[in-house]
Amino acid sequence: MTLKEIKDMTLMLMDSYTVDGAAIPETYNNRLDLLCRMPSVINTCQNYLSTTAAKIPAVYKIAQEPFANRIAGNMHKTIRFSGDDILLSGDGAPIGAYYFEVNGVASVAIEALQGEEWICVREEEIGVRPNGFAARRGLLTQPRQTRLRFRGTYPYSIRNACLYAECFQTADEIPPYSSERRYTMPGDFYQMDGNEVYFCDAGGVTKPATQYRIDNQTIVVPSGAEGEWIVHYFRYPAQIDDQTPEDFKLDNTLEALLCIPYYAASHLLRSDDPYRSQLLMNEFELMISRLNQDTAASIREIADVYPMGEGLS
Repeated sequence: MTLKEIKDMTLMLMDSYTVDGAAIPETYNNRLDLLCRMPSVINTCQNYLSTTAAKIPAVYKIAQEPFANRIAGNMHKTIRFSGDDILLSGDGAPIGAYYFEVNGVASVAIEALQGEEWICVREEEIGVRPNGFAARRGLLTQPRQTRLRFRGTYPYSIRNACLYAECFQTADEIPPYSSERRYTMPGDFYQMDGNEVYFCDAGGVTKPATQYRIDNQTIVVPSGAEGEWIVHYFRYPAQIDDQTPEDFKLDNTLEALLCIPYYAASHLLRSDDPYRSQLLMNEFELMISRLNQDTAASIREIADVYPMGEGLS
C-alpha cells in the first residue's frame, strides 16, 4: 500500500474523506492538521507492528577477505618483555604497512633490508598506561623486506603484531589485526532472527555458522575466515515524514498495513470522539491478533473405524 492509500483509508474511517460524495479539500476545517499529524502516527504504528505481530525479515551479507600476516606464527598471543629486544620479521615479501598493539613503555624500530644490511627507516617511542593496550599502525612508502624491533628497559607487552604486504592509501585504511572482527549491523536492525547465521566459505559451500556472537548492534566473527557471512535479522520499516512522496510504498505485508489506518484514525479521534476512537482501537487490536494465525493443513490417510457393511443388520 502507498502512503496516499493509508492516508485516504484513515480519513475514510474518520468520516473526513468526502461530503455528499465530493472529496473534502485539504483546506477545509482541520483536515490539513490531520494530514500533518499522520506521518508520526503512522510511524508509531508500523514500528509497533514490525516489532510484534508483523516482524520484517532482512538479510545482511558481510564479505570478508582477510589480509595475510607476513609474520609467521600466532601473533594474536601476548609477547612480554624479557630483557632482550623483541624482533619480528616478515616472510621476505615487500611490506606496505604494519600494525601492532602495545602496553607499557617501549620503543619500536621499523627496519628494512637494504642490500645485506638492515637499516632503521622509522622509530617511535611508545608510552602506554598499564592495564590497556594501544594500537599503532603506519604506512611504508617504499615497500621492502621489513621487520619490527621492540626494545625497552621497563616491562612492556605487545600483541597482534602484523606486517601487511598490501599498500593502503591512508593509515586509517590499515585493518586491525586481531582474532576477531566486529561489524556494525545495518541502521534498520531490530533483533536477530533466531540463530539464522550462515557462512559461505571461499569454496562456495554454505553451512550454518557457529563461530560468531552478537554484541548489541554488532556481530563478531573470526578475522581469519575468508568468505561471506549471511546474517538473518528483523528490521524496522522505512520511516516517513512530511516530505515523503504520496506514492511511497510502506514496508510490511498487506495484512499488516491494513491495520495502520485503524490505529491512526483511533489516535487522531482521541480528543474529539473518545468513544469512536476506542471502537477503532478495538478493531485494530482484533486485526493484529489475527496476524500470523494461519491454520496449518496436512493430508494423511485416516483408518476407517466404521467399515461399511460390517455390523449392519
